[in-house]
Amino acid sequence: TVTFSGLDGDTHELYRLIARMVNSSGNTTGYVWRPNGETTNLSSKFSYINATDQTPSTLQLSGDTQDITNGYYWYFTMDIIAKKNPNAIAMPLFYSAIAGNGAANAVIQGKWNETTTNLTSIEIVAADANGIGDGSTLALYKYAQS
Repeated sequence: TVTFSGLDGDTHELYRLIARMVNSSGNTTGYVWRPNGETTNLSSKFSYINATDQTPSTLQLSGDTQDITNGYYWYFTMDIIAKKNPNAIAMPLFYSAIAGNGAANAVIQGKWNETTTNLTSIEIVAADANGIGDGSTLALYKYAQS
């Protein structure tokens, strides 16, 4: 697990997460992300290019039936709309991502159906120990507000 903490989803409306993760677990592994460490009220749509869609009840970063092979990299760029109450309108947290490793490429979208809790942290979680192995890079950016 990699955790980004100290976030302020009430003040900062947009974040961008960019990652290149290498699976060093010895197994195939999957990846999810968790706002504030939550595992409930989550839904996503994972669409592989030229393959079937998946609609899991987690915030996927890799397909739940096509995990990443040991020794392979998984790349993604994800935009997160984090502000829960823009203009006093209650909104869930949304995200969209483009992910792939050359062999498998996907478009991912999802939401955390929570409109009252401020985003304070983001966890990136691999299903297996060392799924985010040496050589992995993860960076979180906050967009400037106007």
